[in-house]
Parts: sequence; structure tokens; C-alpha cells
Amino acid sequence: MWKWTSLALILTGGVSGAQVPGTLAPPLIVPHGEPRLYAVTTDGGGLVGVFGGPPWIARTESSTASGRILRAFGEDLYAVDPAAGAIWRVPRRGEGDPEAFHLGPFSDPQDVFVLRRRGTALVTRRFESKLLRIDLESGTISPSVDRAPLATGGEDIALGTMERDGYRLFVQVTLTDPLPVDAPSFPDRGVLAVIDLRTHALIDVDPGLPGVQGVELQGAPPHLKMQIVDRTLFVSASNSRLDERGGIEMVDLDTLASIGFALSEKDDLISDIGGFVMITATEGYFVFHTDIVPSTHLKPFSIADGVRPGPETFFLLGDVVDDIVYDPKTHRIFIPSGLAGFGLTPGIYVVNARTDRLVELNPIDTGMQPRGIVLVD
Repeated sequence: MWKWTSLALILTGGVSGAQVPGTLAPPLIVPHGEPRLYAVTTDGGGLVGVFGGPPWIARTESSTASGRILRAFGEDLYAVDPAAGAIWRVPRRGEGDPEAFHLGPFSDPQDVFVLRRRGTALVTRRFESKLLRIDLESGTISPSVDRAPLATGGEDIALGTMERDGYRLFVQVTLTDPLPVDAPSFPDRGVLAVIDLRTHALIDVDPGLPGVQGVELQGAPPHLKMQIVDRTLFVSASNSRLDERGGIEMVDLDTLASIGFALSEKDDLISDIGGFVMITATEGYFVFHTDIVPSTHLKPFSIADGVRPGPETFFLLGDVVDDIVYDPKTHRIFIPSGLAGFGLTPGIYVVNARTDRLVELNPIDTGMQPRGIVLVD
């Protein structure tokens, strides 16, 4: 899907580097203390904690744990490593060694969700309909809830990330018809499976229909992290390319139904929407990517008085990043990038959300190629 933005990127010169309009924001000094920001690598470099800043201090918390997704539960960090088929648990305060839970080759884990500290964790695997349950004390791994009843007519199932609302767990599900007879416009659809954590059974959100129903999404299949604000679950329903199906979709947690898009790829000539973070119930930031040159673009948006995407605040040529976090204490957005070469250092870019400008031109040097990132309080 060609967009004018794609042409603009080429004309601005080069395929790598960070760009930001305007001048740099004045630094905000934060006292040093226990790290609140952590990042995990995709190149085997380990897991780091970031203090500060500026000046920033990045300290290696583990040289063994690596992965693509990072989660925080209680005093522990959990790194999801699809390539190795493992989940890593790393104590945040250094009280014990990192521990790996090996799920087997080609298991392709996508996410982990801990239900009780040092108790039970649930894991999604990309092409397995059953969740895995890990006993975090004994290390025992066993199958859990099966999402196969959500599929109809021989659809293939793929699982994604998870989010919890009280006793209910929402699991991203992509359903694909491998051989569509009538060839619909798109053979895949997105559903959120809803699990009752008290019984570990699927909740049928529409008992009036045959079978077991999940929350049917209006956009492309879901992926990436989800976020709950007030009584709304925000979902990146954007796992598609070269179309305008994608967007940030809203699910009412009381009615268990989609209530439409907070932001759609049809708005403001946006290319492929990716990761996002909500800073209030009506304001947030999202990234989008262009089609010809790998790139990541950060924009604010508001839905208070209709959808209003704001001006581009930061873009990174040569890298595709979807995992971003927001710190409400310092009003900063953190964007990890593994981009190296051309004088660039892999690390974490920092944007001041009040001024929409980089805090520093160069990223926080993490000494590795960061991918997953998490902020803890």
C-alpha cells in the first residue's frame, strides 16, 4: 500500500537514522534508584535495567535471559523467547538466578501471563490451540484451556498475547480459512477468547449462537500487547499489510463486544499501524510503518472529539519497532531499537510526551539490540 509518507522518507535521505522535528527538549533530571525500565535483547545479549536520566545508566541484570517479549509480574521479569522455545524468569532484585522453562523445540511461545506470584503461569504458543500451564514452583508444564471450539469450518488457529480483567483472561486468536470456497475479501479474522480463570473454561460471549463465541473483532487479526484503560480493552487489530483493515480497536469489558476503532488505518492516510500506548482513556501514541523502506513513525492521537491523529514526532529509518512504553511519572515514551551501523548505537530512544521531542538525540546505550521493554513501579 503506497503512501505519500513512503515517498517522503526516501526524499529525506537514507534508510537509517533517527529523525525528529524541532529542537531537543530540555532534560528532566530523575534521581537514581532502583531501575524502573527494563529491556530484553533478541541477539543473546541479555536483560538490562535502566537508571536515570539523563545521564542514563544501563546495567546488565542477566546475561543469559533473552527474548522478544518482556513482562513484569510482582518481583519477577519474564522474557518470552520464541526462537529457543523458552520462558525466562529473572528476579528484579537479584534474589536468585534466572530460570528457564523449556517448552520444547518449535513450540514458538508468544506470551506469558502469571496468575499468582510464584504460582501459575499461562503461555500461548503460536500454532497450538491449547494454552500451557506452568507450575512455577515445580516447573511442571501441562496443557490448559483449548481454544479450538472458537474455530468453525476447519479454520486454522494461531494465538497471540494476553491481558487480564479480574477473573477473565483475554487471549488473542487469529482464525484463518486455508481453502476459502467462496473466497471472501480476506480469509482471516480476529477473535478474543475469554477464559474464566476460576474454572479455566472458555466463556461463551454470545450464547444465542451455536458453538462457543469469543469477542469478534472488526479489524485485522490482533497482535502485540493489549492495554486496559477504565473499562475498555484497547487492541492492536492490525496484523495485516497492504490493506486498510488495521487499527486500534476498543472492546467494552462489561458487554464483551467490540465498540469500534479508536484509530483506523483509514484515518489520516496512515500506513500500517503497529504498537501503541494509551496515556489516558482518550489520548495515546502509536507507531506506523511504511511499505517500501523499513521504518517506524511515532504519532500522538486523540479520540476525545473524534479521531485526531497528531503530527509525527519521531521516526526511525531502517528499523521496525512495535514495543513502546509510557512513563506517567516523567511523561516520557521509550522506544527500543536494535538498529546498528551508520554510526548508530542500538538502544532505547526517549521522547518527551509534553513537547513531542527527543530528550536526547542518541538512544540510551544498552549494549545490546533491545526488543521487549517494560516499565515497572
